[in-house]
Amino acid sequence: MDYRKSTKDYINCITLSRYPYFDVKSQKRKFKVRPVLIIGFEKDTFPCDINVLPASSIRLSEHRHNEYDKQIPDDILNQLDTVLTKTSYIRIHKQSVVSSNDVVNNVDPVNLKDISQEFYYEIIKAHKKFYNELFE
Repeated sequence: MDYRKSTKDYINCITLSRYPYFDVKSQKRKFKVRPVLIIGFEKDTFPCDINVLPASSIRLSEHRHNEYDKQIPDDILNQLDTVLTKTSYIRIHKQSVVSSNDVVNNVDPVNLKDISQEFYYEIIKAHKKFYNELFE
């Protein structure tokens, strides 16, 4: 990330980030690079924590949530070719936090809202619905 910019410049952007996962074979925590949609920052300056929604190809349909895994339409996917190359889903119910230090610097973030406000607002609507249902 370009620390000369404001954190607000990255809201709504899809980019790549180093992302933790647990490898069941080695029984260790490892990292992989995956696409994420940036939805918020803990503060206005870098370095800081970033709230993200991961994007994933989700090969097996039984692992997809009908309501909270939003498939990125092909016309949008074609404009995200620097960060996504195959059918992918924004995983609204899998919000997490990554460090700004883990965002890949050699890839330009792509602003999803600039590409498709309709899809962008679909994600916001589903995100609000999901979080409104928590603790019920």
